[in-house]
Amino acid sequence: MLHKETVDMNRQKKKILFWMLRFLSGALILGLVLYSFNIGIGGLSSTLRSAIPCYVGLAALFFFLAILTGIMAWRILLMPHGISLPMWEIIRLYLVGFFLNNIIPGGVGGEFFKAYVVSKATGKVTQSIASILLVRYLSFLSLIILSTCVTLSMWSLFDSIGLLRGLLGVIAVLVSLFVITILIFLYGAKWGSALLMKYTLGVPLVKLMRDLAHYGKYPGILGLALFLTMTAPVIEGLAYYCIALSLGQHLPFLPFLVLIPILTIIYHIPVTVNAFGTQDFALVVFMNGFGVPSSVSLPISLIAHGLKIIVAALGALSFFSILFHRGVRLPAEEELKAMAEEQQKAEAVGSAESSTIRDGGLNPPVNTAPADE
Repeated sequence: MLHKETVDMNRQKKKILFWMLRFLSGALILGLVLYSFNIGIGGLSSTLRSAIPCYVGLAALFFFLAILTGIMAWRILLMPHGISLPMWEIIRLYLVGFFLNNIIPGGVGGEFFKAYVVSKATGKVTQSIASILLVRYLSFLSLIILSTCVTLSMWSLFDSIGLLRGLLGVIAVLVSLFVITILIFLYGAKWGSALLMKYTLGVPLVKLMRDLAHYGKYPGILGLALFLTMTAPVIEGLAYYCIALSLGQHLPFLPFLVLIPILTIIYHIPVTVNAFGTQDFALVVFMNGFGVPSSVSLPISLIAHGLKIIVAALGALSFFSILFHRGVRLPAEEELKAMAEEQQKAEAVGSAESSTIRDGGLNPPVNTAPADE
């Protein structure tokens, strides 16, 4: 027991150390942006103070609406598996996931927590994970469709300002990630399901794939979920557009729809916390292509960071409420594995009982006792 506690303590220390290193790396990258683009602290502060509050408030509203579309998409994808939770609970869980995604590098820690809580509440482990995975897949598909359409419609403009190759690279990365993840799940059992199960919370891939395939019976729900996930980046693009307006930058709206996929890829690279520094660098380079000075494009990124932190704070309140008032702990991988095993056993027992009932006594039990001599 003591050895286990020591191992857990060392593991927690490593996580804290990695988090601090990533935060410092973000601060270093931001410092390099300030130095490389000759952005003074005084000028940066002055530009931030000059932002028009009504546009900033509108941007905050759009950020929340983008999250709300994700909430609606997740809710309707829970329904085919018979998972029905109160809307308020789904909103709370989604906000908690948004909060955790913003403090845990990689942007997936919140999904782990949501799967854990829903699994504990319903006992449906693989179904909960399947709904979250499908939201992620549809979001990636939406970004591919959106970025491709906008790039094709503004091909000559992006080519003239030198951003075309970079945008084509972003689309290629999105398509590659989408295809690779599908191939992994389709052929994971052949390539080494034991290794992959480490990254699927210990859930058997066959069962998970069966629950994902179950959505094929509900094309209407899939279509609605895809529509909602395509709406989210459009609304988030409106948020960045409003922030630019607050600083006096009247740019075309469509380029902001291409900016969102770029920021999404950077957000999922676990180099810094909440893409702090890396997002700022990408946005400054992107805006420079449209003639926006670095002293203005960096404040756009910083205001976006601040608004997301405000929205994430709502999730933080819900997170600590769940932890302390309901006694829910941070999810452990072993717990979800045990829950998955219990679910499998229950399903096996249910299948055996169904088979017995289906036989209807037509096949009487065979007497295996030794015959009397």
